[in-house]
Amino acid sequence: MVQQLRAPNFPTDHSRDWSTRRQLPPAKSVDRVIAILEDFHSGKRDHADFWFNMRGKTIYIRYFAVRDTQNNYLGCLEVSQDITEIQQLEGEKRL
Repeated sequence: MVQQLRAPNFPTDHSRDWSTRRQLPPAKSVDRVIAILEDFHSGKRDHADFWFNMRGKTIYIRYFAVRDTQNNYLGCLEVSQDITEIQQLEGEKRL
């Protein structure tokens, strides 16, 4: 079972149709998202990374092409993470 996790203060828009990624990004980003998905389909690239500031937090978004064992494109996985605390790290913490 896949569970969708959302960070606090990163609102989910329940009014949108979640069946297609093309309906999710802000209108100004749709063309860029479509270009990324086309690159995934063609095999030109397998991931894309973005980050931005939102309400005092740094949000890191990664898109990954999902492929089968024959390298056929199956879909796109999006991973979103609040990296604000990660950016504050200094030194090392080892196991």
